[in-house]
Amino acid sequence: MIRNTVLLTLLIGVVRLAADDPPATALGDLAVHERSVQVREQALGPDDPGLAPLLARITQLHLRLGDYPLAEASAQRSVAILASQGLEQSFDGGIALTNLAMVYRLRDRLPEAESLYRRSVEILRPLSRPVDTAAAINNLGTVVLAKGRWKEARALYLEAISLWQANLGPETVESAAGMTNLALLYQSRRQYGKAGELLERAMKIDQAVYPPHHPRIALDRVNQAALAAGQKRYAEAERMLRQSLESLQASLPPGHPDIGITESNLAEVCRRERHYEDAEKFYRAGIAILEKAWGPDDRRLLSHFQYYAAALRAREEFAEAARADLRATRIRVVHTLR
Repeated sequence: MIRNTVLLTLLIGVVRLAADDPPATALGDLAVHERSVQVREQALGPDDPGLAPLLARITQLHLRLGDYPLAEASAQRSVAILASQGLEQSFDGGIALTNLAMVYRLRDRLPEAESLYRRSVEILRPLSRPVDTAAAINNLGTVVLAKGRWKEARALYLEAISLWQANLGPETVESAAGMTNLALLYQSRRQYGKAGELLERAMKIDQAVYPPHHPRIALDRVNQAALAAGQKRYAEAERMLRQSLESLQASLPPGHPDIGITESNLAEVCRRERHYEDAEKFYRAGIAILEKAWGPDDRRLLSHFQYYAAALRAREEFAEAARADLRATRIRVVHTLR
């Protein structure tokens, strides 16, 4: 994330586990797994531990489709089933905790996410599951960085990348996710050269695996656009964000949070370029998606409403700007009272 701006760089490692299913495939796969859960429940009861891996896949599919509340419900049920059977220390238990932590990370519940990721790593590491352990470590790094502990986050990212490269090879999509997250860390420290090199390397790895309009390529480009904006290369950033938005709108379900984040990023670039009409349009669309995905009082929306109000005032739409200011004030008050 670029310091002191609204630009939101996508933490690809957080969503990677569910990122390879096209939406139509994900919807079909979701229906199959939900039916499998129903059949197994009827045959073996609601607490059968065999339900846990099915619910884990359902969680990942809901995340892929951007439905965080349903993802949370299935992840919580998976954890509860395994705990009731004394299996929370099993491989399935570690994966269930990783999935629930991922939901909490995406919903900005950072303390809960950190605790669950640490428990997951403690479970998976002794089971000699280095690839799964690396995913949990990588995602833990995103939480630690969001809480401001960048040195610890860097160590976690480097460990995850090392594990992936040792067990899967030097250039896989897993290690590319870790490189991307490490690049975002360097970007937050304004080490733009290091960030750019890692983002370029991750993009080349992903381009060798995915088709040109795959969401993963679009998210790589979003991150590169945020880096360009951080260096005030706004025209380049706008071009990449428009290209990414087109790909995401064609490949993800309407209302997916990644679309909302990209629209908000594009809005902020347009605002800096003083293209206020486009800024207003993209902020309005992005905020509508993110309010639904994150909740109306999510603290991450504060800067969106503040910059949206600024774009409205630049167009002399003062009444609408005042309403955006009120929404920002409400979010600020809600989180102050908490």
